[in-house]
Amino acid sequence: MAMYSFSLTCTNWFQSETLDFMLSDGQGVQPRYYRRQNIKAGSVFTFNNDTCGWQWCQYDFFAILNKNGQIDQKWQLRIREYAPGECPECHGTHQCSHCRGQGVWVDLEYGTGIKTCSYCMGTGVCGTCYIPRRVSQPSIIGSNYSRPVSTANISSSHRRIADIQNDIQFAQMQLDRAEKNYEWNKINGLYSDSYIMQQNEINLIYNYRRRLLDLQEELRRATS
Repeated sequence: MAMYSFSLTCTNWFQSETLDFMLSDGQGVQPRYYRRQNIKAGSVFTFNNDTCGWQWCQYDFFAILNKNGQIDQKWQLRIREYAPGECPECHGTHQCSHCRGQGVWVDLEYGTGIKTCSYCMGTGVCGTCYIPRRVSQPSIIGSNYSRPVSTANISSSHRRIADIQNDIQFAQMQLDRAEKNYEWNKINGLYSDSYIMQQNEINLIYNYRRRLLDLQEELRRATS
């Protein structure tokens, strides 16, 4: 999933433009350069994890370079940071308020099964206060919340392993939460009048377990 993107539009509708530009983290440790890129008139270039493998993190920037290789124009990602408990969406839980951190919807009214949450795209994370960061970049505002960090500065093979490990951590967190919710609902008798609700949550737990096993097998193959 590409949570953040940058789009460059050629506003010249009569002829193409040739530019030098760069993507970089806030400290300029590992910039990525694009030399003499031809952009057709009226076309749009989008830069994100899906289109060019760039995972945007706080303070990353896109810059157009002049003929001397110096920055001529610059656009920087600056996501508003909330102090602990101040997020208007999740109020400090760091969970998506629409799916309660589960990453999926369970259709209880029509019993049509489980759907990926369209607000958090299945991550279960609050999109209002989640701040993606580089490994070397500490949080400005302290928080006890732990989320897998960006791996954009790691080599491709190590990055893949780190991504799988992050996915395993997150899948385990979702499974643990789903199992706790199921036990709590069962103890409090919420399933006594809703067989469909109980089956949907059982299926949800099964899917999380299946996902966790698949990721563990993927990690085994990646490290073998």
